Amino acid sequence: MYKLFKRRYCPAISTRIPHKAEFQLRTENFGHKANENWRLLRRELSLFFSGQKFLECATIPEGVRRILWLAPSIKNIGDAIMALSGRELLIKAGYAVDVLLDAKVYPLFEKDEWFDQVFMDASKMTADNYDLILLDSVKSISLKTKQKYFRKTQYCHFRGHFDGVEFNWILFSYHRINTLLGSIHSQEQLDAISIPVLFPKAVNKDLSRIIIAVGGEDQLRRVYDKWNIVIQGLITKIPEIEIVLIGNANAVDDARALVEQFANNINNQVNQLSLAETADLIAKSAYFAGCDGGLMHIAVAHDLAGVALFGYFEPEYRLPLITKIQHIYDPATVKNMQPEIIVEQLTKVMIKGSNEND
Repeated sequence: MYKLFKRRYCPAISTRIPHKAEFQLRTENFGHKANENWRLLRRELSLFFSGQKFLECATIPEGVRRILWLAPSIKNIGDAIMALSGRELLIKAGYAVDVLLDAKVYPLFEKDEWFDQVFMDASKMTADNYDLILLDSVKSISLKTKQKYFRKTQYCHFRGHFDGVEFNWILFSYHRINTLLGSIHSQEQLDAISIPVLFPKAVNKDLSRIIIAVGGEDQLRRVYDKWNIVIQGLITKIPEIEIVLIGNANAVDDARALVEQFANNINNQVNQLSLAETADLIAKSAYFAGCDGGLMHIAVAHDLAGVALFGYFEPEYRLPLITKIQHIYDPATVKNMQPEIIVEQLTKVMIKGSNEND
């Protein structure tokens, strides 16, 4: 039983990734531990009594050609980009891979060049088309989908019971897929290639444009209240800069205030674009500034340079080891960050980018 419960804190990989499992295990109170272990046990029993446990594979079996990545439980933009980043390894290993996604993240992968087909509705899929299911998690929506539509298909776990722990999801995705492939890549190789990618890639980037993501719901991590000072500093230092604001409905008031102050220097696209249109705009831009969140992950996946603000959660659990996005971190909240420091870093990044493209 101990080995079963330990799976919450032990990623099923043969290599190493940054995570806080040991810290969280030491600091977890008894009530929370008991509750989480009971949930884990119920899910394991569900797999057993439904017969699914007997279809579980530790690694991808020989003879498998077509794989379905079952990921309906991933509903956040950033989580989807990070979790699915390791699909590259499956494709390069010769597998044909389809994916089932939640409608909220579907637009990001609708034109993906690595997935063969991207689905939102499991009822429109045929189980006989697949040799293997890659089950994103043991949460109820994924298990129910597997049992209802792909009951007889063998499967591998992606996250399995590894849950409730802070970890670098990008590295986990690559390292976990590598384990499923039989650990064909070394630690060093994986760390060097673990970089999220979104398609389609932009042929040309506007080297004078910076995207600034404003708004947010999480006051500690995603709401920065000094963008006006940052924008003023950028305009002063780089007069030719084009500043484009993006964000969803919770950023409308912030954007309106910035437009009133900088009417002639800002292109306001907040709450004006679909997710696909927003991703396309980011892909065609050269620079990004914003807080940790889905829009930042889109910028990383499209290889933008820039600065990301991290409050509370450490950047080592959100960014790949190799990225053009620099970070500023405050253990309490992004609101503690001095705008002058952000301007200084952004200016250096943009000047460097300009010199490299001369």
